[in-house]
Amino acid sequence: MTSLGLAQAQGADRDIISGYVESLERLHQAIQARNDGHTPLSSYYQGSAIALFKKSETKAKGKIDQAKCWHHAVEMRNKQAEELAKNPPNNAAATAYGQGAQYYAKAAEAKAKGKTQEAGKTQEATYWNNAGKMCDKQANELAKNPPNNAAAAAYGQAAQYYAQAAEAEAQGKQGAVRYRDSPSYAFLNAAIQAEKEAEKPQPNQQRIPWWTQAASLFQQAAEANTSGFSEKASFLDNAGKAFVRVANEAGVRHPNQQRIHWLTQAASSFQQAVHAEARGRTDVAEAYSAAGESYHRVAEECAKNPRNDEAAQGYQQSGKCHRAAAEAEAQGKTQEATYWNGAGAAYWNEARELSKTPQRPQIAQAYKQSAECYENAAKAQAEQRTHAAELYNKAGNTYQKKADELASPQQAPQVHQGLLREYEENAFALIGEAENAIREARALSPDISY
Repeated sequence: MTSLGLAQAQGADRDIISGYVESLERLHQAIQARNDGHTPLSSYYQGSAIALFKKSETKAKGKIDQAKCWHHAVEMRNKQAEELAKNPPNNAAATAYGQGAQYYAKAAEAKAKGKTQEAGKTQEATYWNNAGKMCDKQANELAKNPPNNAAAAAYGQAAQYYAQAAEAEAQGKQGAVRYRDSPSYAFLNAAIQAEKEAEKPQPNQQRIPWWTQAASLFQQAAEANTSGFSEKASFLDNAGKAFVRVANEAGVRHPNQQRIHWLTQAASSFQQAVHAEARGRTDVAEAYSAAGESYHRVAEECAKNPRNDEAAQGYQQSGKCHRAAAEAEAQGKTQEATYWNGAGAAYWNEARELSKTPQRPQIAQAYKQSAECYENAAKAQAEQRTHAAELYNKAGNTYQKKADELASPQQAPQVHQGLLREYEENAFALIGEAENAIREARALSPDISY
């Protein structure tokens, strides 16, 4: 060994020995502080002693990556001590530094188990390390005079997300194909967004709750998917995605409040689908899910420039009808729910036609007429006017056939035109019969509300 190499080795040995000695000193200080009744300071000294010992131990064994993590843990403990030594102590900053030290310790432990890199995927140790970094940044913001509470809150949230991602990885729930397949990816994405928000001059704290909601839903989706509840996972996944879009919209300079409103409605409907599925009411859940899809489309139409009000209105009506179907189905009113669902589907088709370029207004109109008939059928059924409901339903089916023929003619032009006239006349006649049935019912029961 050269004289330089020998000197470096001796220097490294001195560092290791110094670390062990300092660790013992910290442990002695922890005991003294505890005896003096200074519990927070005692806790700091104890944590620092462990980190110093681990740093020296891993360095002595040549495990440099682990030693670096322990080094960061020691730095965090030193910063924690500085905040506790202030008059008055900055307990908020000290707590954040202490939490960061714990995360760096977990990163070192994960590295010790070999959980660093595998098949190109960032693993548990990296997430714990990132959590530690976020706590460091959080504490730095809290240590300022005056503290930057908005940035600190966002960094704190990012740290929490990274920690949850690490825990998910530790449980083997990795992967990043879809949110619902990967709670670690969901929390990682939320952490990144929270970190970006924290770095802004004026962090938007309103976005953080949306990310919290989304990450929680994605975690539940992953657990449901793992347990084989694919429908429940899908509903949770859709609710989470809706909240992600809300958070993204809330982060732009001039948020579209209508889009935020309808995305929130979509998320709420998907969550209601989850609750219904949990009760074993798949029929109710599917209706709520359909409402959620419709409200999501309303939100997207609101985002267009220029906005397509006609299409937005159609999707809004679709969502309203599907929600009515869910409520009827929950009360055991299956036939009424069927009519409401039919109306919801027809309004959806109307809106879809109106959102196309170029629009096909004749087809859209036929779908709308079909939807209105199904809607009237549901209302009549709700009043137990079964015959009127059946007539309205038949009229709705007839307009549906007309829309289908308009969309994709199956006959020669002359026959095609004849079919359209026939459908229109039949539907008109059925509506007339239904209205007569309603009038007769009203004559017999003046208090009828329909």
